[in-house]
Amino acid sequence: MPSGDRVLQTLIKNAQLKSFSVRAVNSGYSKKDVLKSRGYQWDPDGKPPCWHTEVDEKILQNELEFLKKEIYIPIDTFVSRGIELLNSVPRLILIITITSVVARSIWIVMIIIGITVWTRIARFTRAELLRIRSL
Repeated sequence: MPSGDRVLQTLIKNAQLKSFSVRAVNSGYSKKDVLKSRGYQWDPDGKPPCWHTEVDEKILQNELEFLKKEIYIPIDTFVSRGIELLNSVPRLILIITITSVVARSIWIVMIIIGITVWTRIARFTRAELLRIRSL
């Protein structure tokens, strides 16, 4: 265990280092987990609300370069195309086609309806997420 003088010297040394407040104002939702892992904290009371952290001179340039990088996640594109594909097939024709091939059952009809109904909720959720992200 370090002695009291050593701890005091370390605290004084760290207090004399310049520190900078880095604010990630326009960081998208996709960067949330990465920002948390880098020590950023959410500040809802800030003007505007943003992610922020305190860094020293050595790390400042790395943080600025990190925040300038654009992170692209194509999952949104794949999910959107899948939703469009499911919406392009009329539900009634899909039910008639599958029930003519498979044994007729109310369970099959319920499964088909369940598979095709979620797309409306997914489109609405995506639209709301994009609206909130643009605020």
